[in-house]
Amino acid sequence: MKEYNIEFNHAIVYVSNSKV
Repeated sequence: MKEYNIEFNHAIVYVSNSKV
């Protein structure tokens, strides 16, 4: 589950960065 959390967090960060 930890690995999945990391991937999910990365996706959120990527989307947030793209939105800015």
